[in-house]
Amino acid sequence: MIVTLLDTLLVEVPIDNEIKRWTAEALPGDWERKRLRWNRFHALRAWTSIAGLGAFLGSVLLPSADPPAQRSGASQENGGRRA
Repeated sequence: MIVTLLDTLLVEVPIDNEIKRWTAEALPGDWERKRLRWNRFHALRAWTSIAGLGAFLGSVLLPSADPPAQRSGASQENGGRRA
């Protein structure tokens, strides 16, 4: 998710801010290059967002490899029941 945030703040927002100043009558000469760069970083942002969501869902939905902790007050000698 950090990559997503950095991509947005360091690449896409500055390009977006520049595009806001463009007019149809006065496009910069390299507007196609800037559009291609924005599209590539937007794709990166989309994939890193999907990967982050997948990692989050996996951590929540998949069982943990650690055994569950024993509750305090319960012992294994009496079958987990309190005495």
